[in-house]
Amino acid sequence: MTAAASKDAGKKKGKLADRLFYQTGFLIGSYPGWVLLVFTLLTVFCSLGLLNFGELNDIEEQFTPLDSPSWTEKNVFQKFVGHDGEPYKTKVFVIARDGGTLLRTDHAEALVDVIRHLERNLTVDGLNYRDICTSACDTNDLISFIFTALTKNISSFIDPRKPDPNLRLTYPSMKLLDKVVYVGDKFFGVNTTVSKSRNDRGGIMNSVKLVDVEFQSFLHNATHKAQFMSWNAKLWKAIEDINDSPGLLDIVSISKAMIDFEVSRTGLSAAPYLVACMVMFIVVCLLVTSHPEENHPLAVIVGVILPIFGIMAAFGTLIGPFGIPYQPIVTVSVFLVLTVGIDDMFLIMAAWRSTDSQLEPNVRLGETLIDAGPSICLSTLTNVLSFAIGAFTTTPAIQVFSIYTTVAIGVAFFYQVFLFGALLTIAPKRLSCKGPPVLYKVKKFYHQFIGKLSKALASGKAPFAALLFWITYCGVIYVGSSQMQIEMKPDKVFLVDSPVLKFFDLEKKYLKNEADKVYVVVQNPGNFSDVRRRDEFLEFVHEMENLDESSIGFQSTALVLLPYMQYLELHMIMSDVSGFKDYRSRQFSYTLFPQFIDENPHWKAAVHLNNSACEKNHPSCLEEFLFTTAFKGGNNMTERAKQLSKWRFLMSEYADFNMTTYNEYNYLCDQLTSVGKITIATVITTLACMTLICVMFIGEVGSILSALITVLSINAGVFSVMALNGRSKILKTYYYVPF
Repeated sequence: MTAAASKDAGKKKGKLADRLFYQTGFLIGSYPGWVLLVFTLLTVFCSLGLLNFGELNDIEEQFTPLDSPSWTEKNVFQKFVGHDGEPYKTKVFVIARDGGTLLRTDHAEALVDVIRHLERNLTVDGLNYRDICTSACDTNDLISFIFTALTKNISSFIDPRKPDPNLRLTYPSMKLLDKVVYVGDKFFGVNTTVSKSRNDRGGIMNSVKLVDVEFQSFLHNATHKAQFMSWNAKLWKAIEDINDSPGLLDIVSISKAMIDFEVSRTGLSAAPYLVACMVMFIVVCLLVTSHPEENHPLAVIVGVILPIFGIMAAFGTLIGPFGIPYQPIVTVSVFLVLTVGIDDMFLIMAAWRSTDSQLEPNVRLGETLIDAGPSICLSTLTNVLSFAIGAFTTTPAIQVFSIYTTVAIGVAFFYQVFLFGALLTIAPKRLSCKGPPVLYKVKKFYHQFIGKLSKALASGKAPFAALLFWITYCGVIYVGSSQMQIEMKPDKVFLVDSPVLKFFDLEKKYLKNEADKVYVVVQNPGNFSDVRRRDEFLEFVHEMENLDESSIGFQSTALVLLPYMQYLELHMIMSDVSGFKDYRSRQFSYTLFPQFIDENPHWKAAVHLNNSACEKNHPSCLEEFLFTTAFKGGNNMTERAKQLSKWRFLMSEYADFNMTTYNEYNYLCDQLTSVGKITIATVITTLACMTLICVMFIGEVGSILSALITVLSINAGVFSVMALNGRSKILKTYYYVPF
């Protein structure tokens, strides 16, 4: 070590931060072998947690804020319907292969055969669907009945000149024997003509493009769940076989298990890109960091790989000891941490080359960290705080992503400083070599380019050019940000060949603006023997049926009270009791409720009765009940969110009944409405943290403002350009099929 170098080093080590960085580098350089050994053992030990690796793919639960009302609504609904077990459903869309109507006789026969085949011929442990579907076995009976009757007596269904008073194919409701049935949630892509018959419950169907078939069950225990999951796997295979064989129908299915599998497959698909990314980074880094006098190809390669070891250690620790489940969204953090780690490697390498090569390795590394340490610490601390903020949001997936990214960036920082620094100090002459002659030309060109650029930026015209560019840039940000929208886009989550996308395509084409159900759970019915109480509830139902232009109306409502009151009237007439004018003035009794349910078992799932109270004609007989009504689903989540807001407000107006509204898209609506709030809160908090860090490390007001404006403008510019390019409907790009 020369005297001049020692004197210069002494000046540099005057500040506390410089002394700290120097001592750290000096210590690493003095014991590089021990550093490598300790970090190697630490990596192996921490990575053992990866043996417990498992994915959590439930997008509904993980992307819905914990304080979202949809959580309460879902829990209330599932508690109501879950008396018989955990509900599980697979949706199956059936369309004609030629795109035509399913009301043709041969297509109707094919549909009935498919349903029969799937229900009867697919077995698990000798059990078919009918053996394991519990109380949900009648889900497809209505479709089978209608299409069976259609094949045998098609003219009586659709020909108004030959009306059959008991069987009429009308939409959205139809008369089947002595009952009026709502079919708007089963038939889609429907074309109708106006019926001239006063007995018809809607327009006469001319065509039906899609039929929604469902296979569901209430899972009693783990064994039953395993059986139904195995049956579902066979269902997927059977549907693939049907679609691959010649026939009249195409079938698309979806279930929660399929969604989980496809989300996992999306995450795994990133693995080849990670390998390609590593190779690309190594090649680029070798080209960029190569130096004509002192070249370190091996050190550069290891420097690119080191962040991966840091990621393994961080993820293993979080998965193993802390038990934080891995989610597919965390895959993104691998690429983030890799780029941050490589950036640190560049800074260390540049600082190393700026030091005197004649210095002892430990002293040289100390000098290196004096130059590179503050920059690396500043960038790492900024990144850590920026992502750590997300750990305090109420959205589980964002919490997990933020925790994984924060910890991984922090760990990668230590790996680069300690391991990469130790590597540079181990026999530097053996690790270094002369670069190829072409690098001299590259270096000369680089210096010439920088010289010309510096002169241009220092010229008198540069401020005017910069001002013009800034005005144009701000204009782009304004126009782009004004076009930015929040949307749900499934193609951002699933692979292009995913069968889930086929389902979404059909849903968007046929279901989005057609009938959809809303469930209302009434937990405090009160005394319906009181005419005013009953009148108030029926008034609520009427308002629900006519809430806005999207409401389909009374013909779509399934409310157990109405047929029960008809049942009461019939029994009272048979008992010579008369004088009832309408529902609001009829005498009400609870005593016949159990008998009514026994004679009409399809209503059993809609009521919870206390039989002993029913015998005493006490209002506690009807503990709680559920009814449904239908509406036209919006074309996008924004419209659905407005509908949900109206439902919730109406429920609050009748709070005494303790009612909860539930629709399978509620959580998506809450996710949509929470995005803006979370984004704004995160940006403000991140900006505050960045300001604090800049004040601590920079201190000069002009530089702080310049740094903050630069960071904000870069982010705003990226999103605005993406919006102008039609790609920035991105603030909410995950999607999930509801169940």
